[in-house]
Amino acid sequence: MSDELREAAIRARVAAASAGPWKWEEPSEDNWPQSDQSLMSSVLDEEGFADSVLSGWGYDASGIDGSVEDRAFIAHAREDIPYLLAEVQRLRDEIAAGTETGETS
Repeated sequence: MSDELREAAIRARVAAASAGPWKWEEPSEDNWPQSDQSLMSSVLDEEGFADSVLSGWGYDASGIDGSVEDRAFIAHAREDIPYLLAEVQRLRDEIAAGTETGETS
């Protein structure tokens, strides 16, 4: 996949995922919580509630609930982040090399 296509796919996943930043809920103190330690958006809706990004459900939290878009974002993060970090480093190296040779953009 070309760099441009890969970056377009990453941008599409970012745009489709729930607004961030995301944070984990504090553990419930209930004996049998219906969901516990969900991954939540820190952006509140009109009623003052945060949207759940990923959560377990059921008496033993055996089910996992999350939108297709958020699940895709999470699933691709392991490849997307190293790719983007490598690109940042490549650009920094390119800038440093240009600075050392006196080149300017």
